[in-house]
Amino acid sequence: MATGTYEWQSDFARKYVGQGREEGQVLAKRDMLLRLLERRHIPVNARGRSRIDSCNDLDRFDLWFDHAVTATTSDELFD
Repeated sequence: MATGTYEWQSDFARKYVGQGREEGQVLAKRDMLLRLLERRHIPVNARGRSRIDSCNDLDRFDLWFDHAVTATTSDELFD
């Protein structure tokens, strides 16, 4: 059996494998956002860090990442 091509047969497996993938994507996007801010020398205060850490919305991470490309402060990230 080739890896990566197997389709889960049960609804239970599909549900939890899908959740795991989404959680992995959230963590990856969170890490990339924080890495970009660090590389751009933009400090993130405790309130901003809490917002980032508690977010589970992939689209919101994309928006924040786009803002982080041109932001000069972490407050601009959330505007």
